[in-house]
Amino acid sequence: MGRIELNELLAVTGLKASTLRKYIGLRLIGRPHVSRNGPGRVVSTYPEDTLYRLGRIEELKGFGLTLKEMVTDMRIVESPVTSRWVEFRVMQSQVEGKGVTVQESEDALELAVGRMHEDFVELINGCIQEVRNEKKEET
Repeated sequence: MGRIELNELLAVTGLKASTLRKYIGLRLIGRPHVSRNGPGRVVSTYPEDTLYRLGRIEELKGFGLTLKEMVTDMRIVESPVTSRWVEFRVMQSQVEGKGVTVQESEDALELAVGRMHEDFVELINGCIQEVRNEKKEET
């Protein structure tokens, strides 16, 4: 797996270094690998999957989850399927007490479950393909 330098990570994500330090402190992302590149030059690099994790954190924040909720259950950050569940929970909270009919609620649930199913199937197919690729490399 490749690595990405701190400056590039900040440029790509638009986040501040202080935000990354906060996420590291909360253990939402891993610590960087720090090395020296010449006298006085320190280089911090992160695994490429840090980009994915940062994207998930921002996505989940957009759904209204707090960092504390993400820290409490790291599976929320690690699984792409959970974003659909969170999306459904947000939709559900938005319609509660707003005079939404039972049919409208059921339609929203069906849509969210359908999306979760599609994401789950895609995740499983990706895992199967990875296993097949690993077996091919072994032979």
